Amino acid sequence: MIASAGSRKLFWLPVIMLLWVNVHGGFLMGFLLLGIYVLPNLLNFLRSRNPGQRDVSGKRLKRLAVVGLLSALASFINPYGYKLHVHVYQYLSNRFLMDHINEFQSPNFHGMAQQCFLLLCLVAIAALAARRGKPRLVELLTALFAIASGLYASRNLPTSAILLTLVIVPLLSNRSSERSDAEPELEPEKNSYFQSLALRMETLEKQLRGHLLPLLIVLMGLWVCSFGGRLGSQQLMAASFSDKNFPARAVDILQQRQISDPIFAPDDWGGYLIYRFNGSRRVYFDGRSDFYGADYMKSYLKLIEVRPGWEQLLDEARFTHALLPNRYSLIPALQHLGWKKLYSDNAATLLEKP
Repeated sequence: MIASAGSRKLFWLPVIMLLWVNVHGGFLMGFLLLGIYVLPNLLNFLRSRNPGQRDVSGKRLKRLAVVGLLSALASFINPYGYKLHVHVYQYLSNRFLMDHINEFQSPNFHGMAQQCFLLLCLVAIAALAARRGKPRLVELLTALFAIASGLYASRNLPTSAILLTLVIVPLLSNRSSERSDAEPELEPEKNSYFQSLALRMETLEKQLRGHLLPLLIVLMGLWVCSFGGRLGSQQLMAASFSDKNFPARAVDILQQRQISDPIFAPDDWGGYLIYRFNGSRRVYFDGRSDFYGADYMKSYLKLIEVRPGWEQLLDEARFTHALLPNRYSLIPALQHLGWKKLYSDNAATLLEKP
């Protein structure tokens, strides 16, 4: 069974939840994962005929219930209190927003990140299938949840990849142990290459020199970052926006000409414009779609996709400049109205109203 020290680690979850709820709306994922660990314990408690195992399962359920309650209370410690939960619910339950925001769409597996996630899915399936004996329920549920959430929305890919890795690594090293102590821990297999590798890595990690190299790398990275990515006279790192994906040069033109009139740009570039102008310029739309709302997004899509009624929206907004990706059909539509091209490169086109 999991030792009491391991069980006490559960009580770090409310502390993590307190931080999580104040930095990202994905804190709901923590409660879903907690439910995944509750289910095997509940099933073992209801099905077990052994008084000892039933008692262990009952204690584990009580501990999980306490941790879940404390985590729920911690989630209300934020600047908005319960209104944050209402806001997240209304946002995620809005079908129009979920169907039109790219990060909530299913991933396109032609990208490198998506292909890496697909590889993780295949490895996880193979590891579970190759496991001697039936996969433990918590492993199976975690893997299914990670795969399903990753396939459902692109924004879930990083979290899903982490969860799949946590499932795969113990299976490959033959050190898989049930994360809930409602089920007995299996003895690790002997004479396994992965088992031997895991034991050596564990021994190495317990020694100071095992942590010395990563510590030095982190300190070196912080040192280089503190000097703008330079080490002496050599530039090792450069943090900048790519001209291929962002309108960096077009914004330079706006700054050089000191254009302060309203600018229309797609939501993908809204955050970038806020950064470049240091918040001094308002943008028409940016990635914070939950604050703009569905009605505003409908108007935005009508304008950006040149749907019927787009000219009226353009007149009401009183834009004098438009900064658009070259593939947008709004560019020739604006030029047809007499808008002139001020600048164009491989990333963007800057138009000015006559």
